[in-house]
Amino acid sequence: MELATFFFLPVALDCFSKSAKNHHTKAQYAIGLIHHYGYGVDVDYNAALFWYSEAEEKGHLDAQYSIGVLHDDEGGFDINYEVALFWYLKAADQGHSNAQFNAGILYRKKDKLDLALPYYLQSAEQGHIKTQFNVGYFYQYGIGAVVDYKKSLFWYLKAAEQGQSDAQ
Repeated sequence: MELATFFFLPVALDCFSKSAKNHHTKAQYAIGLIHHYGYGVDVDYNAALFWYSEAEEKGHLDAQYSIGVLHDDEGGFDINYEVALFWYLKAADQGHSNAQFNAGILYRKKDKLDLALPYYLQSAEQGHIKTQFNVGYFYQYGIGAVVDYKKSLFWYLKAAEQGQSDAQ
């Protein structure tokens, strides 16, 4: 941690906390992140969930996504894919590319490949590099779609242009 960050962290925490308690949505989300990842405080998943939930109630997409992360693999709470998927879909359906990607992953884990591909496509179209590679793979091998080498190549090239090593 940089010295300046270390020095100003208590001030930032105080400012964010005051703003969050006054219902400032971005501050509520920021406090959620601070507790989720332990930035200057001990990791506290319950506090993270509380503040994410406060921000989510006001429609904050990153907060919705982050609630999903808390319930996903290594997210903080016991893994609950149904709860994680609920929150990912809520954010994904509003255009959140990471939530779209994670929804695709969870549908893939549940072997619902026909449901995974549309979320992967939405995320890939927004430039999400990992999703672009996955879409190329799905089309190459006919996973959740008909084999289409032209589409596969298109998505592999998109991923490669952004530096995705497996696509290069």
